[in-house]
Amino acid sequence: MDFVKTLKAENIAGLDFVGGKITEFPREIMNLPHLRYLNLNSTSISKIPADIGKMVDLEILYIRATGITKLPVEIEELTYLRELNLEFNDKLTELPAEIGKLVDLEILYISGCNLRSIPPEIYNLTNLRRLFIDCNELTELPPGISKLVNLEELSIGFNKLNTILPEIGKLPNLRKLWATHIGAPSIPDELAALKELRILSLSSNKIREIPDWMASLDKLDELYLGGNFITEIPASLRKRLVDGSISNYSVADVSNIKADIIVTQLPKKLRGVM
Repeated sequence: MDFVKTLKAENIAGLDFVGGKITEFPREIMNLPHLRYLNLNSTSISKIPADIGKMVDLEILYIRATGITKLPVEIEELTYLRELNLEFNDKLTELPAEIGKLVDLEILYISGCNLRSIPPEIYNLTNLRRLFIDCNELTELPPGISKLVNLEELSIGFNKLNTILPEIGKLPNLRKLWATHIGAPSIPDELAALKELRILSLSSNKIREIPDWMASLDKLDELYLGGNFITEIPASLRKRLVDGSISNYSVADVSNIKADIIVTQLPKKLRGVM
């Protein structure tokens, strides 16, 4: 890290080590008083030192696809952090409860790890706009997700949840919801309250029925239901397919619908997509 010594420390606001051959957290950067952006993606580091708590001006921290096994509790001291990316750290199996003290956090990516659970303190992050926790080993989400009143994007797919948490319906600003491949047997009626929803992806579940209220989501523009056991499309939803108000939707996305249903219930412009 000799280059750090050659630069004026007070002028360094961001450092990018992505894909570098470093194997340890570069402690030299701890002395950079105004560092706001740090990218350690795709490096071989295996440990984040407790001293990271001294980097109090950090606003964006990327530690994606590394060898880390845990986060130090001192992460709580990064109170100006707005974006944290921990994706694809497959040795990361838990998060410290102290992550819930990062109250300025707006974006949190923890997809593709091996998390067995998430701490309920994560719901203290009421400024979160984007939360991606897909592709983990989660069997449940703790109650309290409705506290995330500013959440706009939520991805919980490819977990072992076996249900779509009804409390998600209490997220008034949610615009995008991905809940694919979680073994959900039904769509909870509470989701009818998601009036800001633009994208809804529930592919590869065990859903057999599309609720009538689906068509009442006026802002819904993309709907993905492929890989379920749906055999019928409600008349109200068919109408929206005909008028094109749901623009990204195809027969291929409901591939289990019987052929006679396709012919009789779907608009002609969509029948040929099969």
